[in-house]
Amino acid sequence: MSKIRAIIVDDEDFARDTLSKLVEYYCPDIEIIGQANNVNSAIELIKNESPDLLFLDIHLGDEISFDIFNSLSSQPFEIIFTSAHAQYGVKAFKFEATDYLMKPIDSDDLTQAVLKVLKKKSLLTIVESETSINIPIHNRDVVENISSFEITSLVAQSNYTEVFTQDSKKLICSKTLGELEELLKEDSHFVRIHRSVIVNTRFVLNYAKIPPLYITMKDGITYEISRRKKSEVLFHLKNNLDQNI
Repeated sequence: MSKIRAIIVDDEDFARDTLSKLVEYYCPDIEIIGQANNVNSAIELIKNESPDLLFLDIHLGDEISFDIFNSLSSQPFEIIFTSAHAQYGVKAFKFEATDYLMKPIDSDDLTQAVLKVLKKKSLLTIVESETSINIPIHNRDVVENISSFEITSLVAQSNYTEVFTQDSKKLICSKTLGELEELLKEDSHFVRIHRSVIVNTRFVLNYAKIPPLYITMKDGITYEISRRKKSEVLFHLKNNLDQNI
C-alpha cells in the first residue's frame, strides 16, 4: 500500500514539528514530504510536490490559509485543517475539508481524521476474498493444510509462528509471521494489529476504539493493537466486523 504524501502548512515552527512527530508516530500510512509557513511558500510547495493531503493551519501570520486556494486551478488533495480557533469551522468545510482539528491536536482525533482520508483515497479498500488459502502446518512427520477460514489468529514466536484455529487448537508453523502474512495477503480478513500478531477479523468479538487499544477474539484471547497500526486496524475492523455480526 502506497503512503499518502502530505504537506504541513503552519506559521509556527513548534506546531509543524509537533504535528510531524505525531503523524510519524501514530499515522504510518502518511509520509510528510514538505512544510511551509506562509501562503506563498505553501502554493509553491503544492505546485511542485502535488501532495495527496494538506495539514493546513488557518492563521498564517497576518494571512489566512484560505487564500491558498485562490491561486490553485484545482484541488486534487484532501485537507485537514488545524486551528486554535473554532469559528472558522463552517468556512473550512466549504473547501470540502476532511476534518477540522483543534489545537493542541489530540492523537486520537488525528488518527480518526487520517482514517477518513484513507477511506476517501481508497488506499485501504477491502476486496472480499472467498477463496480459501491453505497454510502448511508441520505436525511431527505430517504436514497439514489448514484453511485460512479456520485460522483465528497468528502470533510470532522467534523464528516460528503459533497458529490458533476456530476449534481452539494451537498449532506450530515453521514459517515466520512475515512469510505467513505474504501467503494470506489475498484474504482481506487478515490484518496485522501488532508487529507480532495477525488476526482474522471473521473471529473478532469486539475491540476498543480508545486507549488502551485491545481486541478480543471469539475464543476469548485478547491482543493489544499497536499505536502505529491503529488507523489501518480500525478501518479493517469497522468494515469486516460489521459484516460478521
